[in-house]
Amino acid sequence: MTALLSFVLLVFWATAALTTSVTSGCVDDTIIFNIGNLTLTVICSNGTGGITSSTISFDSCIGNDDGQLTMGMNFSETCGNITFNGLEITADCTTLAGTIDQSSIDFNAIFEDEDGVLSCAQ
Repeated sequence: MTALLSFVLLVFWATAALTTSVTSGCVDDTIIFNIGNLTLTVICSNGTGGITSSTISFDSCIGNDDGQLTMGMNFSETCGNITFNGLEITADCTTLAGTIDQSSIDFNAIFEDEDGVLSCAQ
């Protein structure tokens, strides 16, 4: 169980879907999803010889709105069984009625890249 929580998935050469939004300023990039501390890190070459690294917490951009993952904050307070599937994060989230709903949200809907610095999408 501990090994699963500290599992880090490294993806070299991000897929086109992720590149279009999250890593748009990067030439070569490494994307690290860390499920142990719920962060996304992008390390990229900016094409001029420089390297940029940026990390952002999922909790700073994802919320739980009645069992559905949405833009917001602190989803991990009311969601569990958090997994990554391709470019989506999936979680079991508590509704206002106290039931559990499974919900997913695409990374490109959550994060954006501005000159190699990750932020929450507007």
